[in-house]
Amino acid sequence: MHHDGGMHDGRQPGQAMEFNRAIQFVNKIKMRFSNEPDTYREFLEVLQKFRQDGSGNKNAEVRQ
Repeated sequence: MHHDGGMHDGRQPGQAMEFNRAIQFVNKIKMRFSNEPDTYREFLEVLQKFRQDGSGNKNAEVRQ
């Protein structure tokens, strides 16, 4: 199947742009920690937990 970059996946144009920015951010982190795979793995675990907790909304509080 050919993917032409259109909105065929159910996301609106603004959501697609936000998604692309998120992917770019994750790729930057991956490059930054390319020599520290454990650190990158921990980052991915935190990101996954963030998604699972439903904290992915824009009004979520950041907890330390």
